[in-house]
Amino acid sequence: MKALKTSQTTQSVFEKQLTPEVYASVQERLSEFPGFSSVTRYLRTYPDSVAAHFLGFIGEVKDIDIKRSNGYYHQGDFTGITGVEKSYETALRGQRGVLNQMVDSRGRPKVSMQRPVDTAAVAGER
Repeated sequence: MKALKTSQTTQSVFEKQLTPEVYASVQERLSEFPGFSSVTRYLRTYPDSVAAHFLGFIGEVKDIDIKRSNGYYHQGDFTGITGVEKSYETALRGQRGVLNQMVDSRGRPKVSMQRPVDTAAVAGER
C-alpha cells in the first residue's frame, strides 16, 4: 500500500470517483471507520463526446508529473494527457486555494484558523 510507503498519517486515496449512490451509503456509515474521510474533487467533463479525439482526455498524475509541477499536483490529482486537455492544462486547471489548519501530531485537523493568508480556489477557464 502506498500509504505505508510514505506515512501512516499522510492522506492517501482509497477509492476514486464514487457514484452518488455509493457516496451517500459511505457517508451514512463513515463514523464506523476512524481515519477515513471523504474529499470532494472536481473533474472536467464534456456533455458530448463528438470531438473526443481533438479534446483529448485526462488521467491521474504520475510521480514524475508531481515532481515537475513544483508542488501543484498531489497524489490522486488529474491532468490533461492528450489533445486540448494537455495543451491548455494550465488554463483549464485553475488555481489551488490555501487553507491553514491546526493539526494534532497525527495530522488530524483540529481548528480552522481562518486567517488572511487563506485563499479561495479559482476555477479554471471553460
